[in-house]
Amino acid sequence: MEPRQPPPAIAIATRRFYPLVGGSETVTWLISRELARLGCQVKVVAHNRHKGPEPEHCQVVRHPGIIGWYRQLAGVDGVIFICPALIFLWPLLFRRIPALITHHAVYSRSAAGDVLKNLCRRPLYKMARHAVPSQAVAETVAAESVIAGNPYDDELFRELPGMERSIELVFLGRLIPEKGAMLLLEALALLRQRGLRPRSTVAGEGPDRRQLERRASELGVADQVHFAGRVTGPSLAQLLNRHRLLVVPSLCREAFGIVVLEAMACGCVPLVANHGGLPEAAGPAGEVFRPGDTVELADKIAKLLTAPEEGDRYRALARAHLRNYEARSIAVKYLSLLGLDQRARSRCS
Repeated sequence: MEPRQPPPAIAIATRRFYPLVGGSETVTWLISRELARLGCQVKVVAHNRHKGPEPEHCQVVRHPGIIGWYRQLAGVDGVIFICPALIFLWPLLFRRIPALITHHAVYSRSAAGDVLKNLCRRPLYKMARHAVPSQAVAETVAAESVIAGNPYDDELFRELPGMERSIELVFLGRLIPEKGAMLLLEALALLRQRGLRPRSTVAGEGPDRRQLERRASELGVADQVHFAGRVTGPSLAQLLNRHRLLVVPSLCREAFGIVVLEAMACGCVPLVANHGGLPEAAGPAGEVFRPGDTVELADKIAKLLTAPEEGDRYRALARAHLRNYEARSIAVKYLSLLGLDQRARSRCS
């Protein structure tokens, strides 16, 4: 019998990690957790500092510096870069180990600085494989990429028994112009003119909150809108379970939309702007509307609220769609791209 191989040692390099909250932070947390469960030895090397307790499922190294980062790769079988800065990529010139660069932003190549960065990245990109969450991101990455999707926390976000869906609409996101919360308020005003008064929750914080509250009053929909502030974790899962539709009216091209998956898993039907990676996140289980089109947004909300059978159809389609984005599924894809999936599975068998 052949001796059993030791578990793969994986380093994950990221600019931002726990306790910070955001898309790439969520991806890093879930991938590190699932890799550990698959039997890997996981080390997260993060640029942000933190003095409190660290996660138990992985080793965390904070802000090691340029030379310290190079040393962290000693004895590693593979490295995953999450939204990498150039400062993380340079060791690939000297340490030839399996590397996967994951991209979680729609890149712009128009600015002179972006052109220069791309020229610097190009030789480093050739030393790694690349994964993206959506076709929208793949089209902007200067390397051949595999569309792997993004993970959501399928243990936390699920339909909860005994929860009543008593509120029609929910918006989740930072309250800044690019996220489009103002568009939702304007759509509510149009619906009110038609005799529809759906209640809405705006969950999130940001510099535009007071402006949005004033605008809700000016439009005469303040009595329909509850500004809930920032909501995370189990409280967010409970909030989503109380709503029927998630509205994502982003004016910017989002890379994907983990929030779409989280809401869908909790039984919400997503209604998303039809650009960037949002349509791919919604898949066949959601509706789209033209970005920035208040009238079409109001029309789609009215359609979904007045035809409950449409919502039921989308919820039935959501189950199969969500399986593609379970955290374990994405972690296995990453291991496969590193060429370490069979070794990890042999440890779990």
